[in-house]
Amino acid sequence: MNNGKYAVLNSHMIGASHVAKGLACEDYSQSYLDDRIAIAVISDGHGDKNCFRSAAGAKIACQAAISTILQIKDYSELKISPDRVITEIEKNIIKKWNDLVLEDVQTNPIQDADLVGLSDDVVGMLKEGRRLQKIYGCTLIVTCILDDFWFGIQVGDGKCVCISENGLYSQPVPWDNVGCLGNRSTSICDSRAFDSFRYAYGNDIPVASFVASDGVDESFDENGLNKCYYSLSAWAKTLSEEELSTNFSQLLERISNGGSGDDVSISGIVSLQKEVKKPVATSEQVAAKMEEILDAVKEIEGRYVELRDKDTEINNDISVIEQEIKNLEKEIADKKNMISEKSIERENIRKNYISISEQYKEMIDQLEVAKNRKKQVDDYWRELGVEVTDTSAIEGYRPIEIDTREPFETKTEELPDISKELDELEQEKKTNDVRMDSQEVRQEGDIIPEKIPENMSDSQDERKIFLADKQPIESKKTEEYKKTGLFGNLFRKG
Repeated sequence: MNNGKYAVLNSHMIGASHVAKGLACEDYSQSYLDDRIAIAVISDGHGDKNCFRSAAGAKIACQAAISTILQIKDYSELKISPDRVITEIEKNIIKKWNDLVLEDVQTNPIQDADLVGLSDDVVGMLKEGRRLQKIYGCTLIVTCILDDFWFGIQVGDGKCVCISENGLYSQPVPWDNVGCLGNRSTSICDSRAFDSFRYAYGNDIPVASFVASDGVDESFDENGLNKCYYSLSAWAKTLSEEELSTNFSQLLERISNGGSGDDVSISGIVSLQKEVKKPVATSEQVAAKMEEILDAVKEIEGRYVELRDKDTEINNDISVIEQEIKNLEKEIADKKNMISEKSIERENIRKNYISISEQYKEMIDQLEVAKNRKKQVDDYWRELGVEVTDTSAIEGYRPIEIDTREPFETKTEELPDISKELDELEQEKKTNDVRMDSQEVRQEGDIIPEKIPENMSDSQDERKIFLADKQPIESKKTEEYKKTGLFGNLFRKG
């Protein structure tokens, strides 16, 4: 729509995220144009579940703003007392919005289904008829251009962008650094909404002025946003209303789908008589961009230094670990050598062990043989009345049990033949004419002679004949006496 001097345009569209969630569009836009004034306005309903009628509240806010401004009878008052008139406009917009909201509640009473999911406090408040405006909460941005004056009004987030004849793109309405932080925003439904309103005005009439919700702002950086408004200005000057409407809708769809995903709304006023220049970065914008880049450079430098130091630290750790590995490898090699040496030593020990075991068994066997021989000898001497040596301590010895590890044959030496010694003893007895009632010994072996009768004469010849007639009786232990062993020379004379 245009009047030959200005064209006004507006459009709003549901956001991609709201479509996905099955929610309604909570943005609204509107514009007005006559021979005296051009008005562009948008309102963004709050996406709070407690503000479940914010879409209606946004539409009411746009209507209230336009109707309030159109009620001014003498626009010249704006140039004379702009602050007074603009604050009056703000107050009247708030009053009119509240009145229209209450009318809507009367026309469309709150249903029980509307209260599902709300807190008990909110439900109680609404049933009592208190703070009904809260459920209609929304923001509001208005821009107006007259022949020789312009002004802008805002509560909540979103932006107002004005384009000057010299090509400067600016945001003249002050930003609320207290009420609009993060996802928080001031609202026309607040009990102290008037204190949250901001405005700007002047005689330097912009060649174009646009207002948009935060769904648009968050989809662009500042340069991209300015290019968007330049394109809209060019379309308003060159396209038919139908073509402009089509392009406008496509633009909003691309903004939402490729940007914030939120509901989007734009409304603007474009001069048809003055040129709208392409956006060129200002010195301040370039300086701000330089500062932004420098901050990024410093951040990267900090990360680089941090990573470099970490890399050095890790390299040092690796070097220490590698040295520890070398030390361990050397220690392991030394241990393996020790194992090899010990294995050789063990093999020698095992060989000696087997040899010692064999010797031990042989010694034990010989000890048993010696015990038996000692008994035979002792028996012999006791019969002759000779005292024998006490070897009870030796005989009481009990050998330990040993494991020979490998089977082996025990080599047992034969005991010495003592027949000669016994024969010599017999001859000595005969020479000394020793009478013995015990066993006697002949050269042939152990003999147990018959006892010489007492009535036999003392003649040596008679005695020899008696003894010769008697057959020698071989000892049962003759074979044992013939064995040799460790004590094989025990009874041998040199």
